[in-house]
Amino acid sequence: MVTPASTDRQELPVLEDVTSEKVGSGVEVERVEDPSATIKEPFDPDQIDVKTKPMVVDLLMSRIRGGQREIDLMPDFQRRAGIWDQTRKSRLVESLLLRIPLPVFYVAADKNERWSVVDGLQRITTLKEFIVDKSLTLKNLEFLGHLNDCDFDGLSREMQRRIQETELTVHIIQPGTPPAVMFNIFKRINTGGLPLSAQEIRHAIKQGHATHLLKELAESPEFKDATRSSIKDERMADRECVLRFCAFWITESSSYPNVDLDTFLIDAMEKINHWSPLQLVELSSIFLRSLKLSKLVLGKWAFRKYYGANYRLSPINKALFEVWTVTFAGVSDEQAVKLVERKEVVLQKFGELMRDRSFEESISIGTGSAANVRKRFIEIKSLILGVLSA
Repeated sequence: MVTPASTDRQELPVLEDVTSEKVGSGVEVERVEDPSATIKEPFDPDQIDVKTKPMVVDLLMSRIRGGQREIDLMPDFQRRAGIWDQTRKSRLVESLLLRIPLPVFYVAADKNERWSVVDGLQRITTLKEFIVDKSLTLKNLEFLGHLNDCDFDGLSREMQRRIQETELTVHIIQPGTPPAVMFNIFKRINTGGLPLSAQEIRHAIKQGHATHLLKELAESPEFKDATRSSIKDERMADRECVLRFCAFWITESSSYPNVDLDTFLIDAMEKINHWSPLQLVELSSIFLRSLKLSKLVLGKWAFRKYYGANYRLSPINKALFEVWTVTFAGVSDEQAVKLVERKEVVLQKFGELMRDRSFEESISIGTGSAANVRKRFIEIKSLILGVLSA
């Protein structure tokens, strides 16, 4: 929480999101004003197409041996997939040997029957390491201690077969399921110890130009410089920031549809997936220019709440990231020079704007509502125009 040095007004508390390891992510938590209002339109039950397929471990491993053409283990998630320690992995294998059923798996299938793992990535990765890669050695088993230090080849044929013939239940989200419906399914089933973030879900269901573009831009020196390399990339918060710029650059805030923000961002990824290479290059160029200008004008306060120079540096605020980058992207080169020359005035005016409770709420609570989207874009654009015309 960022505590003001002195003020006669109580600012909204600034809370930092955390990673799976419970350390600061570098990004401010966005609070939902009304969780029940996140779905703007009811789903048609007929659009939910999930089939259940029983299969044995050996069949699942055959898909893994087929590589990325058959099952996508989300290489971008591997850092998280690998956070299980050796003991936890070993005890999953032990569960199979003890004939203890595993929880169900969820995957999303595309038109070529290629699977993307929705829920169960940790378990599948562990089985792959033990059976296919032969890189996992069993340690600290609870009941089968005599198998400690064994790898897959070290097990008897009977025990190998017991693992390979273990039955699994796989729920397959069928191709053609609308993205918004699929996203909601993902959110509902990802309730385990390491649930996917909203951006990780979008990444899983919208593979293509968009996922590559977001990764490239989030890893760019310009992004790192403007954000002071403060965003931990484990949960793709950096890519969500980039996506929010893209979405509001493609669709102006004044035309923001009456949908929830998640649907809006998914739709943006869908559009980008159909873009030409030239369009992707142009968007990248616009974004990188905007990042450079953000750093030049706002300095260390870029994309952060600012109440005055005596305040502590707060985490990156996603709503401020989107509104500053989109606004700066729309100024001319001549205007950009003026803004850099008058950067102290920009910061002063921004500090004054942060004292406006309705604006502060528009970047803190229910940031995806149409009213809050329009509020923050109108105010920041007005601020910039005021500085330019002074």
